[in-house]
Amino acid sequence: MPSATKTTARPAGTTPGRRSRTPAPGLFLTLIAVCSAVTAANIYLAAPLLSLMARDFGSTPSAVAWIASVAQLGYAVGLLFFAPLGDSANRRRLVAGLTMVTAVALAASATAPGVTALAVAMFVASAATVIPQLLVPLVAERAPADRR
Repeated sequence: MPSATKTTARPAGTTPGRRSRTPAPGLFLTLIAVCSAVTAANIYLAAPLLSLMARDFGSTPSAVAWIASVAQLGYAVGLLFFAPLGDSANRRRLVAGLTMVTAVALAASATAPGVTALAVAMFVASAATVIPQLLVPLVAERAPADRR
């Protein structure tokens, strides 16, 4: 009589004796929350700093007030052009690329020699700040079916 062997079900794509590379849920959630908060802040950070920017550029706050609007416009452009890419492109690579673009644009804004260069850097940083809108579906697709 053949012996019955007991098999246990494993999630697809895992092998016995191999640990999952998924970080602890609490740590992962904290990382996503911090990433979302830091990137979303790019859109709004210029407004309370307008008086300091005006002082540094030797201008008046009303002369540089349009920079806050440029950040909002950049975000709208990012929502229009970058957010839909999440449906067709690899979200993980898209998030990584947009994070790098945001970092470079923020560094450029920190070293901007004038108001125009600052406005361009803020526009690019804000346009790339659609990362939170890409993280939510990325996390949902990577989560186990029973945790979605």
